[in-house]
Amino acid sequence: MLSKRILSAAIFIPACLLIVIAGGWIFILAAACILGVGAWEFKQMFEKAQYSPNGTLLIVGTICLSLSKALAGLDLSAIIFSGLVLISIVIVINALAWGARRAGERYAG
Repeated sequence: MLSKRILSAAIFIPACLLIVIAGGWIFILAAACILGVGAWEFKQMFEKAQYSPNGTLLIVGTICLSLSKALAGLDLSAIIFSGLVLISIVIVINALAWGARRAGERYAG
């Protein structure tokens, strides 16, 4: 167990340092990828707890929010977040229309 941690530290510490030193778009894309992986792990935790999150919306939304300022040059996070909330509401309403009994209680996304 300790050898795996040492090996992963030997790989990830220099890689993280190179990404930070490179900066710019490399750093922004690496941060977006890390946040996307974190959102995927968050989705997995919800699924283990018997919830049914919308993984696509969660992961893509997280990546879009993290890239919003870098891509547009403006702070569009409020607009993107509002859009994601509206999409979530539509998904829950459609789940109820298609026969889910308590879609809102079982939805996390």
